[in-house]
Amino acid sequence: MEIASSSPKLAETYRTITTTDWLAGTRRNCEAVAQKIDRAPDLVLDLADVPVPVPLAHWQLTLAQLVETAFDASPKGFPVRVTGRLEGQAYHVSVDCTDGAPPPAGAAAGHSDASSLHFPGPGMDLVRRVAALSSSDLKFLPTARGTVIHLIVPEGPRK
Repeated sequence: MEIASSSPKLAETYRTITTTDWLAGTRRNCEAVAQKIDRAPDLVLDLADVPVPVPLAHWQLTLAQLVETAFDASPKGFPVRVTGRLEGQAYHVSVDCTDGAPPPAGAAAGHSDASSLHFPGPGMDLVRRVAALSSSDLKFLPTARGTVIHLIVPEGPRK
């Protein structure tokens, strides 16, 4: 509910916060999502633990929701690869569920407009809200074999 709110206090938090040391808890959350739906062997996490301008609970929820969405979009037995690297002044998260999953209905290959692709559910609405609050770029890149989700988060708090 906090993420869905439009409170000025929350917006200010996103402008001033830097979360560090988030990897262990985030890994546990993502692994719990995979175990809950009997996909633990399909999850491949390769994340660098760098500061991000998102409150810890929101960051962990965002990555877990991206993993859950990727599992929903891919068949059991196909890997969901989650990578995160600092590139320039931004942290790039890539969630690859391209093995065996068709692109969302109506999507054209290479289309990156997140608002035009339909990943239903309140979870992805929260991811979109966190992306907006953190001045991040959320892209869905459909391919012939599925979809790659990119979340590009600017480094550190914005003044």
